[in-house]
Amino acid sequence: MIDALRRTGGSAADLAPGAALLALVLASLCLLRWLLLLCNAGFDLTDEGFYLNWLSGPANYSFSVSQFGFVYHPLYKLLGGDVVLLRSANLLISFALGWVLCFAIMQQVCDPWRSASWGTRVAVMGCAFAVATASLSFFALWQPTPNYNSLVFQALMIVATGLILMRRRSLSLLAWLLIGIGGGAAFLGKPTSAVAAAVVVLLYATIAGRLEIKGLLVAAATAVMVLVGAALLIDASIWDFIERNRAGLEMGNLLLPFRDGILTSFRWEFLHFSDELSARFDYLAVAYLTLTTVCCAVTPPARVSAALIVSLSSALSVLVLVGSVSNEISNEPAEPYLFLAGAIGVAAAAVALGSRTWPSRDALAIICAFSLLPFAFVAGTNTNGWMAAGRAGFFWLLIGLVASSSLAVARRTWHPLLAVGSLSLLGTTIVLYLATEHPYRQLQPLRLQQHAAEVGTMRSQLRLSEQGASLISALQRLAGTSGFEAGQPVLDLTGVSPGLLYALGARSLGVAWVSGGYPGTVDFVTAGLRLESCAAIGVSWILSAPEQPDSIAPDFLRKFGIDVGTDYQEAGNIDSVLSFAPFSKIRYRLLKPARSPAEASLACERDRGK
Repeated sequence: MIDALRRTGGSAADLAPGAALLALVLASLCLLRWLLLLCNAGFDLTDEGFYLNWLSGPANYSFSVSQFGFVYHPLYKLLGGDVVLLRSANLLISFALGWVLCFAIMQQVCDPWRSASWGTRVAVMGCAFAVATASLSFFALWQPTPNYNSLVFQALMIVATGLILMRRRSLSLLAWLLIGIGGGAAFLGKPTSAVAAAVVVLLYATIAGRLEIKGLLVAAATAVMVLVGAALLIDASIWDFIERNRAGLEMGNLLLPFRDGILTSFRWEFLHFSDELSARFDYLAVAYLTLTTVCCAVTPPARVSAALIVSLSSALSVLVLVGSVSNEISNEPAEPYLFLAGAIGVAAAAVALGSRTWPSRDALAIICAFSLLPFAFVAGTNTNGWMAAGRAGFFWLLIGLVASSSLAVARRTWHPLLAVGSLSLLGTTIVLYLATEHPYRQLQPLRLQQHAAEVGTMRSQLRLSEQGASLISALQRLAGTSGFEAGQPVLDLTGVSPGLLYALGARSLGVAWVSGGYPGTVDFVTAGLRLESCAAIGVSWILSAPEQPDSIAPDFLRKFGIDVGTDYQEAGNIDSVLSFAPFSKIRYRLLKPARSPAEASLACERDRGK
């Protein structure tokens, strides 16, 4: 009997890690499916409206520092302009790149690949899938529409994959090629991030002892080829592409001047953790130090216990997603820093359990690179750098993945990877649950937005709040009965609602978003209109909200031969509330041209030359 129990216990201990991995993968699939289903919910009228205006018609604007609109425009066309599919594709692209990056890190566990057992290879691929879900934490603000931030994040994942492959001499050429491709893509998203990423690459190569002139030349040449190709596709000329970027920088400086240079756009403000978040940070670090240690244990009870913990955390994640468990965690923008806490715990366990192989010079280089990549992501952004870096907290998690992979190699088992998979799933569930409960600049959780609305020329079907759906439907009816046709130019003077122009199927005149509330807003939109033809200006409609604090007064339009009081007539007005200020009322006014197009064009030609 004792022998039988021992055999049963041993069998359970052998099966437990596999069962825990299966639970992790299934829960990760549930998380991915849940997120894709929510891609038809919500619509931010500010930033997301700007993104859609730009990527749906990037050729409408002859200046831009970020070229994300051109990068994602083919995808937009391929998907027929369907916003839901576009959001889903953006999520899947980020996830796929994250999966490749995680697998590149874990591949050392079964190196050489052909010699590893079938079970080990499947386990490594499954763990990589689970950890890759953390790449979706990038959408912590729920802005799933492709934009310059998502392009930079995806580009940095390509760069990071190159850094990992650089550790293998046989893949050195591929590594430098990927770094060049990622660097070029990052430049198209945000040039300052590309420069910061180059610094990180040089620092990594120096620390790891892999700095070589040949590799640097390959990466630089590849990045240049990416940019030259983009220049020819976008402007058919390298010099015109340079001029596009120069004009875009000048336009940006009109809106928000950099008094002391471009580095002032990065704000080094103090990162404040609430008492609740500080406590969770400490608890999580200790929890994953313990879990990683237990995952490495060889005794059957310890292995079964570790598997139960991982399986229960996976089940809890699914229960939270389906709404069976209420998550009472407060919403805080620094939530992704929990990935750093867990990574610290995993790394500490790896140091304690595998001190002979950790930390190596290469490991120190990886720690340095992955610690800095989130700050490369926010370089050049006019926001709190410490807070915004958390959106790229996936790279901090990968520090723990590198540590656990090294430990797995030392212990000759893939089991330590379970701890990082559990951390990834748990942290991502928390971040995305809060993101969908508090979507950026929206009044309701996504689960409560059940009112149907159609947006864009392709009439994408979205589920919005009652206020949002009513506003869009009312504006579409008003425009339709007043003679507006999709594709006509509209000048948005509301300062806060570029998404309404996209919902109408209008072309945003001059700039993709006339962003109000900045010292140079009028100069910014004036410069944009000077690049438009008088024919387009003469037939444009106007959407305004005069009582709204960030609205733009129309007096500057006299420079283009327009007197709003006499040259336009009001088609109607709509009362609503600001999407990001529930107690603030706003009245939208839709104005249509009262003059003939020829008369308006002649007046524009006469006055804008003065």
